[in-house]
Order: sequence, then C-alpha cells, then structure tokens
Amino acid sequence: MAGAPFRWWCSAASSGRSWRVSPPRRWELSSSPSAWTNFRARISPVGRELAKRYPSSAPEGQLRPLAEIFRQPAALTAVVAMALGQVVMIAVMVITSLHMEDHHHARSSIYSVISAHTFGMYAPSIFSGWLLDKIGRPKMIVIGAATLLLACVAAPLSPNILPLGFALFLLGVGWNFCFVGGSTLLSDQLSPLERSRTQGMNDFFVGLASAVISLTSGFLFDATSYTVIAI
Repeated sequence: MAGAPFRWWCSAASSGRSWRVSPPRRWELSSSPSAWTNFRARISPVGRELAKRYPSSAPEGQLRPLAEIFRQPAALTAVVAMALGQVVMIAVMVITSLHMEDHHHARSSIYSVISAHTFGMYAPSIFSGWLLDKIGRPKMIVIGAATLLLACVAAPLSPNILPLGFALFLLGVGWNFCFVGGSTLLSDQLSPLERSRTQGMNDFFVGLASAVISLTSGFLFDATSYTVIAI
C-alpha cells in the first residue's frame, strides 16, 4: 500500500541494513510500476471529484462583459462595500500606531491594540457565515458599515489602550462583515463562467483602494489629525 520504495526501506531497516540507496537502485525504485501507481493514487484530483459530487446550482449562463456585470445594483453594492470597508479599515489601522506613539505608548501597548484589531478581523469568521445565511447579504453589509462607523467614532475619543483596543477590535469586525457580505453578494450575481474573472477584477479594485489609502494616510495624518482621518 505504501509503494515499492517504502516497502524496500522497511525491509532494509528491519534487517539492519543501511537505508541509503545507490544511484542504480534509486533509478530502479523510482521507475517501479507499483511505485508510480501508488504515487498517482495519492495525488488524485480531490477537487475535481468534489465538484462532480456537489455541482454548482447556478446556471452556466453566458460570459457577460465586466461593465454589464458591474452595472447591476447588487454587484456594484458588493464591490463598493468591500472597497470602502477596506479603505476605512486600513486608514484607521495604519495611523493608530503613529497616534499611539505620539501619546508615548510603549511598543507592547501598540502591539496589543493591533492584535485586538487582527482578532476582530478574523475571529468573527467562525460565525459570520452562519449569520450571513440568517439575515441575508444586504443586512450583513449594513451591520458591517454601522460597526465601522462606530469604530471610527470611538477611536479618537480616548488615547488610552483599552478604549483604543476596543475601537480597533470593532474596526476589524466591521471589515469582516462588509467583506463576507460583499463577496457573497457578488458571487450570487455571477454564473460559474463569470466568477473567476469578475472576482479577480474585484480583488484588483480592493487592492488598488488599499494601496492608495496606504500611501496617502501618512500625509493626511501629518497635515490634519487622527480624528480627521477616523471620522
């Protein structure tokens, strides 16, 4: 079952022989039909088998132009929700560490606040899919946007570690809800033929928005204040 190479190695080990294989022997083992058969069996296309067993319920449809897809209100809402959620999250997250340094926080305190934010970004994934199915895509996006707004209002209120940590945690939760709700809503509008291309373009928009806000947030912070960026 383990293949010829492994059986030969076990035999050599049990008899006390060296497990090292000379080059000719290595070639013999590597070209063994049983070894090749077992190797191919181990790398069987699991994804393909799962796709056959659980086919997509969406119709194949036609491959529509991207402009036509993004003109759909639901698809546009999904992309805007993900892009704006990403912009708000990055703008506040990136500047918070500088804001805390200005208030003479230790690095350990800064690490703790950013860790709380990261926890808020990914921990809700345990239940956000279930919640999404319960309340629907639009409500999930609205709750995420409201949570982001609450986080942005709360963040500048106090420079202390606990209020900042809680605000950054909420910022992560809001981003999670917007992204989960938006990505699922977008996927609902697409046929299987359209998904990879459209979702790739959506990722480009989100990445571009992230890059722009990352490059400009430092200049905005220097010219204005943490409160202006957050709100």
